[in-house]
Amino acid sequence: MITEVTAVVIVLLAATLQGFFGFGYALFGVPLLTWAFGGDAKTAVVFSTITVAFHEAVMLTWAAKRAPWGETLWLVVAIGLGTALGLEAFGSMKSPHLMLILGTSLVFIGGWKLSGWTPGGDGSMPFKVHWALTAGVATGFIGVLTCATGPPLIIYASLRGWSPKFIKAFLQPLFVVSIALRMGGYMWQGEVSSPILYLGLIAGVPTLLVTWLGLRLSHKAPKHIFDRGFYVLVCVLGAITFAKAFLK
Repeated sequence: MITEVTAVVIVLLAATLQGFFGFGYALFGVPLLTWAFGGDAKTAVVFSTITVAFHEAVMLTWAAKRAPWGETLWLVVAIGLGTALGLEAFGSMKSPHLMLILGTSLVFIGGWKLSGWTPGGDGSMPFKVHWALTAGVATGFIGVLTCATGPPLIIYASLRGWSPKFIKAFLQPLFVVSIALRMGGYMWQGEVSSPILYLGLIAGVPTLLVTWLGLRLSHKAPKHIFDRGFYVLVCVLGAITFAKAFLK
């Protein structure tokens, strides 16, 4: 019973965090859930995927009128490919090296954006199909293994020169696609046990409420505080993820 209550508390905190910033659910929640489930990382990833589906039901409603839908097609196709590759590796791949890459990428992008330095021009990159495909495949692959679909998309969106709140809207429909594909794959592989599914459904109801709360709080935050806080969180979660790679 203690394990179940702890897991629910963790996902509620993660949902509040992602409701505010638009990402961070898995980077915050999965390491703690792995601990709560006695070191079972696969169960932590599957449980996180079930509960984040409820969270995204709220986030997608908010993002529907704000997301750049015209850029999502290539990303969606690539996420599908990356998810298929990730499912092939899910049963056997070790996570430390992947966590090392995730952590390094987040610290780099967060530090770069906080520094205000750009290598020339306005710091924005025009849309290019090959970059979208790269980001999408990485998102699908990493998402299956860690539930952390945000880092490749945050890097891509930051290079496009978008504001943190625009990035927040951009992420949500792609998160939904990734969640749907991952859940189908996990179920097909027999990774979704009945107890974890039931616990995820129970946790999903309060997740709707705390996600809404996170969104409300983010609306009240001044833009400069939200923008800086967004990339500070990127750096902090990146450093934690990087450190976790060496503790595996």
